[in-house]
Amino acid sequence: MGRPHLKQLALLGGGGFFDAFDIYLSGSVLAAMLATKFSTVGQNALLLSATSFGLLIGTLVAGYLGDRFGRRSTYLYSLALYSLATLLTAIAPSHGLITVLRVATGLGLGAVLITGYGTWNEFVPNHRRASWAGVLAMVVNLALPASAIAGLLVIPSLGWRAMFVVCGVPAVLIWVLQLKFLDESPRWLESRGRHEEAYRIARKYNPDMPEHPPADFVPPAVVSARPDFRALFRKPLGRITAACILIAVCNQIAFYTFQSWVPTYLVGQGLSVEKSLGITVFMQLGAVPGCLIGGLIGDRLGRKWINAVLFVLMGLVGIWYGYSHSTTELIISGIVWVFLASFAISVQIASYIPELFPTQLRMQGSALANACARGAVIVTPFLVSSTFASAGVQGVFFGVLGVCLIGAIAVVVLAPETRRRSLEDIAQSAVGRVAEAELERKMS
Repeated sequence: MGRPHLKQLALLGGGGFFDAFDIYLSGSVLAAMLATKFSTVGQNALLLSATSFGLLIGTLVAGYLGDRFGRRSTYLYSLALYSLATLLTAIAPSHGLITVLRVATGLGLGAVLITGYGTWNEFVPNHRRASWAGVLAMVVNLALPASAIAGLLVIPSLGWRAMFVVCGVPAVLIWVLQLKFLDESPRWLESRGRHEEAYRIARKYNPDMPEHPPADFVPPAVVSARPDFRALFRKPLGRITAACILIAVCNQIAFYTFQSWVPTYLVGQGLSVEKSLGITVFMQLGAVPGCLIGGLIGDRLGRKWINAVLFVLMGLVGIWYGYSHSTTELIISGIVWVFLASFAISVQIASYIPELFPTQLRMQGSALANACARGAVIVTPFLVSSTFASAGVQGVFFGVLGVCLIGAIAVVVLAPETRRRSLEDIAQSAVGRVAEAELERKMS
């Protein structure tokens, strides 16, 4: 890993950080809107739904665009859309216009993260892929405490509109830097027959490569310019697609059931709103080490069984949290849960899912899995609220345990091991050791 890798990490991580910052700022901004009577509770719910809808569609569209037109161009257009819509939100005069702009913002937000994780996996060395995916996930997830701190400092003095400026202006600066320095994936270029350009970029990241390709070098077959989405559901990729959808859905249901509802759980146990919010912020201390350690362990011990064990541990720690009573026990169990959840995002969402798909379908496969997860997250709050009302927080986390066990079974039964394997070797394994040329023929 040299300076070109670190530059690419900074560019992708910077865009992902402010993307996540925008997602996480919703709570503080909506509370300020309500307090200043700019919006009602119902209008706030509409804003959340508008953003979620944009995220869902943006994720799916990014998959197709990333596989057809390239990772770089998709990332740039997505970040530009997000930045522009966010800055316009800061000056939008009406709630209706803000709702429309949040849909547009969501389109960009959904595309940036899925494209960033997939692109980064195509640049890092095989034996360090999970570790460096964990570093990118850590950079992105630093937005969680950063947005909370920014909300405390900015909103009381400058108002809620300033929060959109805080995340929009730096995103524009990141976009300008990406326009000049962000590289296209050599793997994607090679799959499109742009072999000289692919070799030139690959050599920048690996200076030990000869200046020119060997005389006996045979470039891979060029696939259709229109990647076939249907190939994800046909043999031999259908099994991998099913595994990735289940992993992403179970991961995100568990994650958002905890993160979005923790203050409610704490208030329900008799704590004040202020104390509940303070404890919630303190719990996020587990996020950074979770991402870093997750990547390191994923490279050393492998992804398959680590992911299965992670799901089980998340479910069990959730039960521990549900039955905690003292403030100390709530904080400790909460930190452990956030640590495990961040560990899981690092190994599952940032690394494992993107690397399971072949290059020509990597973005669409990852996007499909994450879009299904976003759809599940839209529905989950209704199930959580009804379960919480009838069975309490313990009932909610028994439900989370069930979801996590489904995820563990999906990993064990459907997913392969990927540790220290090239993306090309994983792709061959994913199609059951059938030659990739056959998959390319089906897509042509």
